[in-house]
Amino acid sequence: MRLSSIISAIRLIQQNDKRWVPESLRGLGFFGKLDEWIFVSSDHENMCEDCAHYNGQVFYGDELRTIFPYLEIRDANLIYPRVHPHCGCELVRLTKNLRL
Repeated sequence: MRLSSIISAIRLIQQNDKRWVPESLRGLGFFGKLDEWIFVSSDHENMCEDCAHYNGQVFYGDELRTIFPYLEIRDANLIYPRVHPHCGCELVRLTKNLRL
């Protein structure tokens, strides 16, 4: 693979990160290998099997967009994973280092 192709791929990834992160929160780390998030289920009586399975699991930032493609970043320490429509579960930050 040529160096120019690698650079183009890196730029594309960086642009995609900006679309995922609200403008007011850019500059904080969400999708890095060191960003740790714990899945906290809504514990609703009609909770789906997927959410029940994820409950209590720890995920690294670089896994989030693959596992939860519809995630919504709410603030520096909270992400709504949107496992399904009307999902009330949360991903809560475990790591303290918020900078990229």
